[in-house]
Amino acid sequence: MNNTIYLLVSQDAFIIEKKTSEILKKLQTKETEIVKYNLLETSIEKVVEDLDTYNFLCNKKIIIANDAYFLGSDKPKNAVEHNLSKFEKYIKNPSVDNILILSCEKLDNRKKIVDLITKNSKVIDMNLNLNTFIKNNLEDFEMSNQDIDFLIDYVCGDTSRCASEIEKLKLYKYDEKRITRDDIINIVTKTIDDNVFSLADSIIKKDKKTSIEIYQEMVLHNQKASEIIPLVASKFRLMYQVKILSKTMYSDDEIARTLGTKKYPVQLAREVSKKYQDSEILKYLNMLAELDYNIKTNNMYEGVAFEQFIFSL
Repeated sequence: MNNTIYLLVSQDAFIIEKKTSEILKKLQTKETEIVKYNLLETSIEKVVEDLDTYNFLCNKKIIIANDAYFLGSDKPKNAVEHNLSKFEKYIKNPSVDNILILSCEKLDNRKKIVDLITKNSKVIDMNLNLNTFIKNNLEDFEMSNQDIDFLIDYVCGDTSRCASEIEKLKLYKYDEKRITRDDIINIVTKTIDDNVFSLADSIIKKDKKTSIEIYQEMVLHNQKASEIIPLVASKFRLMYQVKILSKTMYSDDEIARTLGTKKYPVQLAREVSKKYQDSEILKYLNMLAELDYNIKTNNMYEGVAFEQFIFSL
């Protein structure tokens, strides 16, 4: 195993970032230069050139190269092409002065380059499920499996939020050392995205009571109806886009890059949209567009119009 090449494997960008930070804490000194590349935009040849370049102003260079998609089976749309011959030579004879931290979502073990790098690097596969991730972060705190699953659903499977909310919950229950479902409901804050997707979900279900409750809660938190209607419409649009792209793209990261948005809203959209047909989502997107048009052309009060829309479901 080579100690100057690290390969991090995870479909969760938060996990990659966290593990990279841990490695940097161990290896970085005041004289270390940190260089970052995105391999969707920069060729691996450029990274190899940088690794082989003599360091004039520092003793050691740590190069972080993310999104090494060529180690997997899928090529993201518009990603640069990579000539791997120089990289293969580098793996066999790496720099003793510089360190490479490479990351990718998954490995295609049929590829020659994957066989080569896994034999000549420190591979850290972090594709753990969220349940295991939470248990590993609970330390000496107790939490039932049912409540762990509830927390995962409550934050819509977002690893970054899970990590931060677990720390808040541990602080809140520091003396008791036991976290319950009530604690999650009382402490974990729903984001605007959570509420908007929940509202979209309840609208499709024709759940008038829940829709009104979520809408009124948003209004109490200073969200205006004129803002809520286009927000809900945008979430229906995202749900439709994610549902369509999910048929050809594997990961939330890839879909987020294609749509030019962040991963978390994509995760929420996937979670909600998988329960419905494409036509159902489009139907409500069109209904909201019509509502918005009627409000603007008939000078209707947004709040009243939106509540009437909900009651008409």
